[in-house]
Amino acid sequence: MAFSKEEKQALLTIKGVGETVIKRLENIGIDSFAKLSHSNVEEIADIVVVQCSLR
Repeated sequence: MAFSKEEKQALLTIKGVGETVIKRLENIGIDSFAKLSHSNVEEIADIVVVQCSLR
């Protein structure tokens, strides 16, 4: 899945959040505000770091 058009537009208004950040969130299964609101920032960072190191 992917963030809805409205959610994506809202995320893009946040300083530091761009297409790459949104794609990374979607790649780890965070594809809605609901899922994002229940996510832990440390866990997200750990997952992203691991995924980036596997490339």
